[in-house]
Amino acid sequence: MSDEKSPSLIRVDPATVIIFSILFSPALICGVMLLWKGTQIRDGILLCATYGAAVYWICSPTLELLPGKLIYRALFKKLSVDLEKVGSVEIVSAPAPTLELRETGSGNLLTSFIVKPFSKAGVGAMLQHIRDASPSATFDKVSDDMSQGDFRSVTRQTLSARNLIRLASTVAGSSFAVALAKALSHH
Repeated sequence: MSDEKSPSLIRVDPATVIIFSILFSPALICGVMLLWKGTQIRDGILLCATYGAAVYWICSPTLELLPGKLIYRALFKKLSVDLEKVGSVEIVSAPAPTLELRETGSGNLLTSFIVKPFSKAGVGAMLQHIRDASPSATFDKVSDDMSQGDFRSVTRQTLSARNLIRLASTVAGSSFAVALAKALSHH
């Protein structure tokens, strides 16, 4: 950070915005097609609104790095952490890389949030900010590597067989829920 007194704001990486805009684009395309045909206006509006809400939800998180503090904001969530209380820092894949900050002494979870939407530079700056504000905190191997700009260990962790099975189960469950909701809405 250039000036310790001014906050640093870390936003979602533009690549994340582009990727999720493309991934969710079938909803937008179907919605526009329904609107264009003029036969299912309500469904078209719903699909277009779902697209906008999904992209905004993915792209809404921000991190604010203040002296001795970290503030995470997302669409329906705001977390503020006093970094002097942090005793350990871990990055776990559940299934996406998630930061877990634990309290000194008790080991209670202070906060956790997914760091995947942020750029590598943003994640590195956040971890370095935590290290500077909590010099006695212990960093696990993955968070230590990431604080130094090395993201290979988190990639290995994310691609582990157990995590890929968990991710496939989540996608399959979500797909089933969407198909069931669609089937029920047409009856």
